[in-house]
Amino acid sequence: MKKTIVFLIFIIIAAICGYYSYIYYLDNYKSVETENTIVTKSPADFYIEKGQVKLIYSDYEGAIENFNKALKLDSQSSGAYSGRGEAKFELKDYNGAMVDYQKALEFNPESSHVYVLIGNLKEALNDIDSAFENYDKAIEINPNEKDAYFHKAILYEDMGEIELYSENYKKYQSLKDEK
Repeated sequence: MKKTIVFLIFIIIAAICGYYSYIYYLDNYKSVETENTIVTKSPADFYIEKGQVKLIYSDYEGAIENFNKALKLDSQSSGAYSGRGEAKFELKDYNGAMVDYQKALEFNPESSHVYVLIGNLKEALNDIDSAFENYDKAIEINPNEKDAYFHKAILYEDMGEIELYSENYKKYQSLKDEK
């Protein structure tokens, strides 16, 4: 009898925890209200967010695993392709990263962030002209793409172009401070 009561209490607690976990999921992953518009998040977004967290903690294999799960749910997710490309870049799989970046652009050609990522890849391959082209394309798409200005500033500093370094770094700082 005592074991039965303990078991029933355990089942009730598990049911309550499961209910609250489900409510948390609905609150945090199903929709976000922004200025009179409700944006519904897809199940793929859950894995993209998990992949981004894995990137932050340098768990690149774990990030790739989550981005792959997102792509199984949404094979046209630019965010999943660009995130997986970032993880591959960190693992020095530059060809794989480029394939993913190109796929991301296929589904979202106006992603300034992806052009910054391609610029970083080209910089790593010491293709400086192409790096500049991609950073400039990012700025053309989004004049407030602070990371493009930052990377251009670093390249100019490496080249000894102090005036151009200063110009780009000041622009980066002004955009960074606007948050």
